[in-house]
Amino acid sequence: MFRCALVIALLVVAVTARNRQRFEGLLRDKPLTSHVVNPIDYSKVAVPDTFSWANVNGTNWLTPSRNQHIPQYCGSCWAMSATSVLADRMKIMRNAQWPEYMVAVQTVVYCASSGCMGGSLTSAFEFVKDNGVGTDPCQNYVALGNGQNCTAINKCQNCMPGKGCWAVADYPTVGVSEYGTILGEQQMMAEIVARGPIVCGIDAGPIVDWYMPQAAGVFTGGVNDNDIDHAISVVGFGTENGTPYWLIRNSWGEYWGDSGFFKLQRGQNNLGIEKESCSWAVPIAPKAL
Repeated sequence: MFRCALVIALLVVAVTARNRQRFEGLLRDKPLTSHVVNPIDYSKVAVPDTFSWANVNGTNWLTPSRNQHIPQYCGSCWAMSATSVLADRMKIMRNAQWPEYMVAVQTVVYCASSGCMGGSLTSAFEFVKDNGVGTDPCQNYVALGNGQNCTAINKCQNCMPGKGCWAVADYPTVGVSEYGTILGEQQMMAEIVARGPIVCGIDAGPIVDWYMPQAAGVFTGGVNDNDIDHAISVVGFGTENGTPYWLIRNSWGEYWGDSGFFKLQRGQNNLGIEKESCSWAVPIAPKAL
């Protein structure tokens, strides 16, 4: 079973730290961008002790978890986390109305940054703002692409017996009105409460083998491990048995962690999560054709 950090553990003698980041999927040498229209004064956001978009007054506002590693290894964590955050935020904005939109992550991998070889924390948001992207029915995830495959058929397609496959010209698209970055525990919590889940970078190495049943607790290792090489979505926070934590959704499948999620100790820079910027975006939901 392939995982980002497991692949690098096998190749650690042969690759440099920069190559490790490339294989993991998060490229820190790509500059972060932003387009902020309505900045939030985070000091004025009322932040509770515990908050999770998985359960707000009994309602789960999160969209399904994904697996970036099937049908083959692909360093698409940057696209997986960002498109999941956009889908979550659309569900929140639309008050969970039908239909529930998932953003076509495969189109982003085909069209943006370096595809399966990685991207930055804002690469996907920038692409969606500038171009728009279809929903999952436009493109099934196939774990292929280098960011330079943005043909019409790779944006949205359909197939029929005897006809093969062709590009679909008219389809619902998701947009982004603004996106930006935040830094540190307080801004992270305030943005999550105010508008929804966020994307952050972590050092994936220490959590490769974090499975049930131990994953039901809080992961307290990796303090100041700053080889940031993987992107995840942070969907909430709280305290368990006196330990503050972040609630995180990963993109390694539901058989990893606690059904694809895990709790990471908060406030101690575990896995480097609070040292560098996280990112957010405000989605524009598709309109009826």
